[in-house]
Amino acid sequence: MPASRSIRANRTWAWVATCAAVAFCAATPADAHGFGQRYELPLPLSLYLFGAAAVVALSFVVFGLFLRGSSDPRVGPQVDLLATAAGRVAGHPAIVLTLRLAALALFVVTVLAGLFGDQNPYRNIAPTLVWIIWWVGLAYVAAFVGDVWVLINPWRTVFDGAQWLYRRLGGHGELGDRLPYPESLGTWPACVLLLAFSWIELVYPNAASPAHIAWLAIAYSILTWTAMLAFGGDTWLRHGEVFSLVFGTLARFAPAEAQDGKLLLQPFGGGLLDSRPVTSSMMAFILLLLATVLYDGLIGTGEWALLEGALRESFPRSSGLALRSAGLVAMWLLFLGAYLGICAVMSRVATGRPRPLEVARSFALTLVPIAIGYHVAHYLVFLLVQGQYIIPLLSDPFGRGWDLFGTAGYRVDIAVAGARFAWYTAVGAIVTGHVFAVYLAHRRAIAVFSPIRVALATQVPLTALMVLYTFIGLSFTAEPIVESREAATPAAMSEAVAIPPRALLPEAQSGWLLPVGPDKSARARLTYKVLGSAFHDGTKTNAADILYAYAFAYRWGVPGRGDGAHYDPYIDAATAPLRRHLLGVRVAGVDAASKSFRVGDVDFVREILTVEVYLDVAPEAPEWSAVMAPPWSTLPWTVLVLMEEAVTRGWAAFSAISCAPRSSAPSLPILPLNSSATVIAPKRCRRR
Repeated sequence: MPASRSIRANRTWAWVATCAAVAFCAATPADAHGFGQRYELPLPLSLYLFGAAAVVALSFVVFGLFLRGSSDPRVGPQVDLLATAAGRVAGHPAIVLTLRLAALALFVVTVLAGLFGDQNPYRNIAPTLVWIIWWVGLAYVAAFVGDVWVLINPWRTVFDGAQWLYRRLGGHGELGDRLPYPESLGTWPACVLLLAFSWIELVYPNAASPAHIAWLAIAYSILTWTAMLAFGGDTWLRHGEVFSLVFGTLARFAPAEAQDGKLLLQPFGGGLLDSRPVTSSMMAFILLLLATVLYDGLIGTGEWALLEGALRESFPRSSGLALRSAGLVAMWLLFLGAYLGICAVMSRVATGRPRPLEVARSFALTLVPIAIGYHVAHYLVFLLVQGQYIIPLLSDPFGRGWDLFGTAGYRVDIAVAGARFAWYTAVGAIVTGHVFAVYLAHRRAIAVFSPIRVALATQVPLTALMVLYTFIGLSFTAEPIVESREAATPAAMSEAVAIPPRALLPEAQSGWLLPVGPDKSARARLTYKVLGSAFHDGTKTNAADILYAYAFAYRWGVPGRGDGAHYDPYIDAATAPLRRHLLGVRVAGVDAASKSFRVGDVDFVREILTVEVYLDVAPEAPEWSAVMAPPWSTLPWTVLVLMEEAVTRGWAAFSAISCAPRSSAPSLPILPLNSSATVIAPKRCRRR
């Protein structure tokens, strides 16, 4: 664009950027429970799914009955935000330059931190700044405020700076624009780059590696500046700079629209009612944007884990990386094919005019609210929880122990958003996005087709597709968040089974875990599925944590010789059924796929440990048998060892009943033998 238009655009979006920054700083955490749990729905999941789909279908009926005119909702009095006092201040050239330089500085810090900082993603600012604050957070700013990216784009800032320097040194004309851009390419380069970026986000195993982020940023910078030099800065920003197209597309839903140096308010979604059809490449770009978000939800479901496992059995030489890569492309092609098929039906309903491809290009922008709804459903909790890491990382971006702004000691509050909040937010976002899409499609149909009867008829297949999207999208979203009420099933049980020779049985008093040996049998085998936990120091539950609890029961639950230093009557009474009936125990395996899920670039691996317990009880009463010797502690085994040492030295006790005989001290702390021991201050028992 000409220099004058560029300056006006900068001043316009400087006001938007200032408002967005204020909104981010003023945001307060939501009052919710921690997101470490799954939310038990008060009603069956199917009611939510069918209810949400029914709302979308009902919206079609309502719009068809009451919105029959073709008037543009944007027509009417318009407010120019830049005409206000606050707008004039925010659009001042000094503010514009400050914002652009600040964004460029963050980009440089990201690259330097990735190259020279600590490579732990939680101690380096690069992963948090790129994947959470920028990719997730800026998408919300674009969709609900305006296209701030057009102002703070660091590649554009550097190119504009080079252009200014080129002219100061006596250059004439534009710095780039040496080659004509082939119109046939359209935005296909951006499609390819968005597909590559989505692959890095969703498939690439090292997406959170700071060094990899830095080198990818450098490679993309070289590509972008080379293309801008070849075709001209503005030309490449419109056709090939993928993030300008992503944020610009989302911003068409926003209430702020820049026009001729003005910043005008408009209804949400008003920018998507453009009467001009988009190009075929832009239509494919929008479908890819929608498909990648839904694919992110798909790969977090147990169904995908089962499908991936089945494919690996059928194609043993294929890797998970190849399968997920193929799945990403297949999801895009599936969405594209389904949409083109529906548009062909719409064209046929309208007796072939306009043609299917033109129909698809005319209605592509109506899908943008669906992409925004999915983005909110999948990533809002991710932003609210994981996004807090930016607070300490701003003080220590390289992970070197700095505290530049006094925030390095901040600890993330995982209770800011819980599973209940995540579920109802997802339902509201997905349903609202689809209702907006139905509304926009209705408006476009009235403008594209005539008479009104034909316009309404063409919307039936498109609304059916949106209802299907609603159902599928909520199903994918529900998998890692909610659980439905189902009848409890007893643990797996079998009769007269042989005990594996390498199964373990604790030795009385010492608690040593010894193999049971060959030719041993049990009357019952119970199989437990234990969901592993992540501990405060970053470690996770393993087989030793499960097995050491059994050893603990035998060491502290059996009276021994001498002064009883390794005996507690409370533990004796609590573990007596276990010690009476246990014949062997072993950790049979670990399932790290069926309950794992992905949010953004972070994989949440939820490991399920399979524990087999062999008992001498009759198998007629599984409910009673299941409580005899279950895996009963989720504490790290190292914590139990430290607690034992404290009790042995007389510094603490496991129960109040063991306080009296041990010491004449006034009181001892009682150590709780449960997972809350790390966060709850121990109670104290008064000595006699």
